[in-house]
Amino acid sequence: MHRLWLLICFSWVVLGSEPVTDTGYYVELVNSANTTWKAGYNFENSSVEYLRQFVGTDLNQFRDILPHFETEGRNEDVVIPTTFDASKKWPKCAHIKHARDQSACGSCWAVSLTSVMTDRLCIASGGTFRAPISAENLLTCCGECSNGNGCQGGNHPIAWVYAKTQGIVTGGDYNSHIGCQPYQLQPCAHSDGSKREPCRDLLPSIKTPACENKCLNPSYKKNTFSKDHKFVKEAYIITNDEKAIQREIMQRGPVAAAFLVYADFPSYKSGVYHRMSDVLVGGHGVKIIGWGTENGVDYWLVVNSWNTDWGDKGLFKIQRMNAGVDFEQMISFGVV
Repeated sequence: MHRLWLLICFSWVVLGSEPVTDTGYYVELVNSANTTWKAGYNFENSSVEYLRQFVGTDLNQFRDILPHFETEGRNEDVVIPTTFDASKKWPKCAHIKHARDQSACGSCWAVSLTSVMTDRLCIASGGTFRAPISAENLLTCCGECSNGNGCQGGNHPIAWVYAKTQGIVTGGDYNSHIGCQPYQLQPCAHSDGSKREPCRDLLPSIKTPACENKCLNPSYKKNTFSKDHKFVKEAYIITNDEKAIQREIMQRGPVAAAFLVYADFPSYKSGVYHRMSDVLVGGHGVKIIGWGTENGVDYWLVVNSWNTDWGDKGLFKIQRMNAGVDFEQMISFGVV
């Protein structure tokens, strides 16, 4: 089973004759093509192999353990606008556009899911509950989510089941002193020119922290560990249904997406991304907060987990329903 997880989360293929080389190759490839997006020197002009440290969300395994969201006859009278940004609809929930930093760890599955859960709890409370849900707690304690090694990749569907049955405590970013279990892995540089420590310098020492059944923040006095857990009532999957995804975001908040990262994507700087590489890096988990149209190209507005130095202040736009990366294949969310 362990070997299967590694194969799924970190395997790659080369299609056609495209060379496997460093990210500088893709910067030149994208920018010379004068396409819908611009590339830049992120990840220290690194190799494709190095980039595999920063992905780790499975797209296929266990997806059927969550019910598929039944959309027929549901909310079909809701008018879908051409542009939507959840952070503008729910301005009291400032976390919606907050780009977390997964560090040099393949914890995107945990970071994206807890980020979605944070937003939905805030929205459901009318903006009165604003505590961040702990990626640390999910990453370290949901062994079944990641075959016991959270930094080596994990799974959204099982993580949602965990959030329903076990619950997740609160916890903010690294060194934030917010919540019960803040993130223990320090931020690092995901873009050229960043003032943060290079992610490369943290490897190979980065390992999944141990699961702790106690609050790690000594200044947190609001709840005991056992009383701090937050839950979802139910969780669902949406597959390749654009309008259902849009209506869900409009009504209850951001959703989690798992998609295939190819070697050009880490170089993203601006514009509407669509795949221009055939070199697969791995699966990645992110949060969709809205959509729009730019220069005639429809896109999703997405929050990544590579801090605010990467992309457009930590966000990116990706072509809607046609990016070539199975972006809408496994959209998931919890009802709080």
